[in-house]
Amino acid sequence: MLNFDLETLCRKKYGFPEKEEFKWSPSRKSWMWSSLTDAKRASFYRDVVSTLSKHHVTVTVVIVDEEADQSSVDQQASVRKAVKFFLERADQQSGGRGRQTILVVDKPGGGRREERAFLDSCTEVIESGTDFVRLGHIAHAILTCDSDRSRLLQAADLVTSATTAYVAGNVQFAAPVFEVIRPLLYQSGDRIHGYGLKIFPDFRYANLFHWLLDEQVFWSRSIGEVLPKDRWPYSKDPMIP
Repeated sequence: MLNFDLETLCRKKYGFPEKEEFKWSPSRKSWMWSSLTDAKRASFYRDVVSTLSKHHVTVTVVIVDEEADQSSVDQQASVRKAVKFFLERADQQSGGRGRQTILVVDKPGGGRREERAFLDSCTEVIESGTDFVRLGHIAHAILTCDSDRSRLLQAADLVTSATTAYVAGNVQFAAPVFEVIRPLLYQSGDRIHGYGLKIFPDFRYANLFHWLLDEQVFWSRSIGEVLPKDRWPYSKDPMIP
């Protein structure tokens, strides 16, 4: 039903051509780049998120800074870490609702070999669990789909990209969209960090949760640190480390 409502929004309200994909950063050759611009594009993004809200969607976004992640040896290691963090949170949400989850992922770039390697890495985490979570609520079968065939995957791309842009400081364009994304972020009590929004390395970006989400305490396991914390980056300004 959600996919149908997103399709109706695209086709009937905004005039998307059949099978035209929407993105946060559309290609310059796409219909969206030239025909859905400025205030109309911003309105469309907010309408997409509002549609997700009507269907009670819960959002989790994981961001890993590859350059700052000293424990990862290459980009693929950072990708695997982001996948692990996301699967932990997906499992937590599924367990909290007493449900079993089936993952549907956008087909990775590259060919069949790259796709198989990505799916194998996901399955390995699901089967073995992580240091903190035994993943018992995610089915081992993972489905892949081209994003141009699924409005749900397009919406996931929009939410993830807009949130990442906002965290990176793109206030002008991303802030109005993130404003409607924020209520959908998965949270525990009044805490969003670590649940609906995970930024790694944790302590390097902990102060951002104060500026971007108005959170007053950063929790690491059972230890709370009042934000903003002077000895951590971004203690005075979200734009200045």
